Amino acid sequence: MALTERDATQEPIFDRQFSFRQQGLSPMPDLGDVLMHGVAGRSAVWWSMNPVVVQPILDMLTQDHHEAASGSYMKLREWPGKRYADWIAELLLEGAHRFYGGYASDSFWTTRQLLQATSPHMSEERLRALKPLSWSSARSGRVRERAGWASFELVSALAKTVCRQMEAAAGELQRRFGIDQPPTPKDFVGGVIGSPIPEPAARHER
Repeated sequence: MALTERDATQEPIFDRQFSFRQQGLSPMPDLGDVLMHGVAGRSAVWWSMNPVVVQPILDMLTQDHHEAASGSYMKLREWPGKRYADWIAELLLEGAHRFYGGYASDSFWTTRQLLQATSPHMSEERLRALKPLSWSSARSGRVRERAGWASFELVSALAKTVCRQMEAAAGELQRRFGIDQPPTPKDFVGGVIGSPIPEPAARHER
């Protein structure tokens, strides 16, 4: 990450090797893809370990300011939400830069999943503090053209909590987009688009 970082003065720090991530492994993955997906795939083993063993690993990832480091711990499946709710809340409250760590097609999707797992166990005080950060992170310059949608992803992840302000904000965005919850983002795909001119007609033109 450090060797290929783009701009070390802006957090989170994006890099040319790991920041462009897909949700699933490509048909011909490189070692970087395998490493990133392997972290998430082994999460069940992580949670079966003693918290004293797991916490230093999480601390190491969160102390790294690269966006891909955030992507590593955010992708861990089956977060024990009750155990880590306060820790995640304090981490996100450090600033809007902590909300990045998703995929090339959606920068905030893994943050949404993280909030879904932990926010039901957060205090209302922390949820009230997280609301403006959810909005501001989604309205940053990198995703300005999709600011409303990114806010919808983050705020709707908190809608089932006891915080009425969060439910009201989610309701406003639900009416705007006409759906209750955002759909799972899709990976980028490639293909071939054929010519709109039939081959016989193309030959005739020649």
